[in-house]
Amino acid sequence: MMKLKETEKNINSGHRKRMRESFLKRDIDTLAEHEILEILLFYAYARKDTNKIAHRLINRFGSLQGVFSAPYEELIKVDEVGENAASLIILFNRLSNKYSKEIYNNREPVKDKKLYAMLHEKYRAEKEEVFLAIFCDKKRRYIATAEVSRGSDNSTSFQIRTIVNLAMRYDADRVILAHNHPSGIALPSSADARATRDIKRGLDLVNIKLDDHIIVTENECNSLKNDPRFKDVFWF
Repeated sequence: MMKLKETEKNINSGHRKRMRESFLKRDIDTLAEHEILEILLFYAYARKDTNKIAHRLINRFGSLQGVFSAPYEELIKVDEVGENAASLIILFNRLSNKYSKEIYNNREPVKDKKLYAMLHEKYRAEKEEVFLAIFCDKKRRYIATAEVSRGSDNSTSFQIRTIVNLAMRYDADRVILAHNHPSGIALPSSADARATRDIKRGLDLVNIKLDDHIIVTENECNSLKNDPRFKDVFWF
């Protein structure tokens, strides 16, 4: 039994060494999302198989971005994700956003044309509906982007709670919402209209402005801010 444990330890140690060496030699964009998370979790677990834990996290939250945007209380519900791992993920996310905010503080405000191009790139390979929140300062300078929901996980109450909590965490002054319509039709549904107004009311409670809600298809970005039916929402 002792020999088996020692063998497992040596194999795991060798794997981690190879992963670290590969990471240092490669561009991070060449790594799969679960590999990035697996390497990060090395620093929360001395011996556990972090590959399996990384897969569980991404399966639960939909993407690497979804994992980093998840609240602590949800992270620790995932099997084998303890307090250290959840704290490390939260720390990494907050450090990353602080660094990004400092970089972007000297940048120009996000223009619609640039924003639309970014959203088209983000949604290019998506086959299911993904709801995003983009956080900006009072001058509409970019702070961070977070995936709020994906596929059927799109209840408005969940979205409001998540968006408001993240906006406060990022110290944002404005929020831009975006989601894709894989059907290719960029018109807002009645559910889109209700969600937009409900999320605005939630953000109003903490004095954060809803800047826009953009529906994205392969060939179009439809800004609800420019839709006269939503003038009661985007009045500023």
